[in-house]
Amino acid sequence: MAKKKNDKGGGLILLLILVLGLAIIATPLVMVFGTLFSVFSYLKIRSKIKGSYSDFWLTTSEKSDFKTVSVKLVEAIENIEKAEKIGDKEGLARNKDGSFALRGNRGKEVQGFINTNLSVKNKYLPIYQNLKSLPQERWLKFRKIYTRFYSFLISSLAWLITTGILISKEFSDFSYGVNAIIRFPVDLVKMLFSARTGAEYENPDTLLQWKVLLISAGICLVIYLIVLFASRASAKKVSPIPPEVNMDNLNKY
Repeated sequence: MAKKKNDKGGGLILLLILVLGLAIIATPLVMVFGTLFSVFSYLKIRSKIKGSYSDFWLTTSEKSDFKTVSVKLVEAIENIEKAEKIGDKEGLARNKDGSFALRGNRGKEVQGFINTNLSVKNKYLPIYQNLKSLPQERWLKFRKIYTRFYSFLISSLAWLITTGILISKEFSDFSYGVNAIIRFPVDLVKMLFSARTGAEYENPDTLLQWKVLLISAGICLVIYLIVLFASRASAKKVSPIPPEVNMDNLNKY
């Protein structure tokens, strides 16, 4: 019974070591590949930025759609409001949901007119809201690409610099230290295998490998988070967040 408990405890420790080892191996790989994958999206969108509200403003076609939708929407809303006033002025009865009762011909006429314009309003309101916020949505997409790219890039550089400094400090020979870090995944597998099977295995660099990679991974992740949030403010300096679209500013940008 005691042996089974010890086996379970030992297996859990090995699992934790494996997870932690994979995490510190994956950290620089994720940062580097994140940089490579995000650089193309960043360069593509960055080349179009001039540093004004026009960067993410509506296109000519979208402006035309916004005008058309706005006119139809305003007209429908005004018609609904006029019909409501007329119905109230004429003393038409209302249902519990606020609509006019259909008991009389006049009630049917007024409510039918309201329903027709409600259909128009419900049709064009989502389109209007989408076009109104479209420049800001585009800017938010740019900010996401911008912050991710610089977060991945700077944290990758931070990992390289930190690892280089630690190798120089902890290993007497820099080239040997680099090789020790590179072979860490293989050494990790050998260590876990020997611990599980009881096979003999010795690696004098184990503690130094873990020390260098743990510290480098920790600093890398901290730098990533710091840059991720700090670069949000700098994104506004590259291109200001545009206002919501309305009829007054539609053709300003």
